[in-house]
This record gives sequence, C-alpha cells and structure tokens, in this order.
Amino acid sequence: MSFSYSGDPSNSDKDQVRFLIGDTDANSPLLQDAEILYTLGDQGTVLSASVAACIGIAAKFARLMDESVGDVSKSYSQRQEHYTKLADSLRRRDAENSVCPYAGGISVADKETLNQNTDYVEPSFKRKTHDNRLSTDNPSDNNPYNDDY
Repeated sequence: MSFSYSGDPSNSDKDQVRFLIGDTDANSPLLQDAEILYTLGDQGTVLSASVAACIGIAAKFARLMDESVGDVSKSYSQRQEHYTKLADSLRRRDAENSVCPYAGGISVADKETLNQNTDYVEPSFKRKTHDNRLSTDNPSDNNPYNDDY
C-alpha cells in the first residue's frame, strides 16, 4: 500500500485530505495515495474529496462485523458511524464555503447589466426614488426599468 504524509497539509492537496479525515498514521493507513488522488481528481476540491474519502472509508467499515472474544472487542460499526458523521460535517463545511450571498442592483454596473439582459424577468413592482426627474419630453425617461438616475 502506497502511503505518504508529510505532516504539512499546506504543501499538498493529498496531505490536506489526509489531515481532514484523520488518515495520518503510516502504521494504520485507511486509504492509499492513489485513492486520495482519485477523489481529488473526481471531486475537484479538497473538501469535496475529503467527503468522498470519508464515504469510502465508512463503506469499508460497514462491510465488517463487530467482533468480541472474551474481554476483547472490535467495534467496526462505531468507526463506520464516525466516518459517516465526519463526511456529513465536511459536507456542511463545504456547502458553507461555497455559499455567496448576492444583492442585485446595488451598483450602477449591475443595474446596467440587468437592463441589457433580454432574458431578465421584469419585477412586478418598482420603487421610484426620484420621480421628480421624470420628464414628459422624452418617453424613454418614463420607462420604469430605466435606472439611469
């Protein structure tokens, strides 16, 4: 099994994934380097690849049964549950990082872009802030979608 971890996740995406999923112990590796590189190529971002890696690890542990011999036991179901919860946590973190609020029409350039968009749905109402600037001499000045104030 090919396993490498530099101890400095800022140096490589692979090491970032290993760090985020807790697969940093060379004596007990969970994924091969090639598997992590595959998830990075498939998912595109470190967080998305980490989610996919956790799902893969959880699937491995889901195949195994809990074992008990006398006082010694191995609980694979707890490990499977841990990686499922970690995947959910990383998925939420990834979603939070990718959300970007947008407030349209607050800049002149944004308003001009919207006015030029032929596919733009016209609002059902509009607040005029400078009604006194409308003139009857030029009909285009009375266009409710003309925001050139």
